[in-house]
Amino acid sequence: MKRYWLIGIVSVFFTPLVDATTLERDLGRGLVYMRVAQVPDDLPVRSQAPAIVLDLRYASGEDIREWLFMYAAPQTPIFVLANMTTQKTLRQSMQGVSGSITIGIAGEDFAPDIALNMTEEEEKRAYEALNLTDEINNLLYPATHKERYDEAAMVKACNETRKTVTEPQADAQATAPIIDQAILRAVQIHRGWLVLRSG
Repeated sequence: MKRYWLIGIVSVFFTPLVDATTLERDLGRGLVYMRVAQVPDDLPVRSQAPAIVLDLRYASGEDIREWLFMYAAPQTPIFVLANMTTQKTLRQSMQGVSGSITIGIAGEDFAPDIALNMTEEEEKRAYEALNLTDEINNLLYPATHKERYDEAAMVKACNETRKTVTEPQADAQATAPIIDQAILRAVQIHRGWLVLRSG
């Protein structure tokens, strides 16, 4: 009984506090995004998409090498997203498979083909943001907008000089657009691949 109690405690502390819900989104031009929480249970048996972004960040499982050998090829590339929270056995099994490219934040025992320059917190925010929207492009190409000013707004700004000096700095991080650099990089590589293939 004590043994099972200890196992329960360990599993609580070492389970990533991230909602790795299985998701699928269309990225356009023959590229599909698939988020997997558990390997091999959540892996698609077959996909009609010519190319796949397979998100294994925060995923658990033992081995994905056989699945990659079955589906990844130069004509049907698979972009595998992973991080240090991806189970170690998965990270090890995804390396060096022809037709697949690993993308993520490099770590002590994880050297992806494409290393991202972002923090773990930024990645986590972007990952969780996808749970809240069906529009994956919002995390790749944030909408830009121009500030609109009128006379009343200008008067108000003049009356609150001190406030306007300090607020932008405090709110800069909160208002910064959330970009999923891993998915964006996969899309950029895929678009470049399409150009080369058509040339």
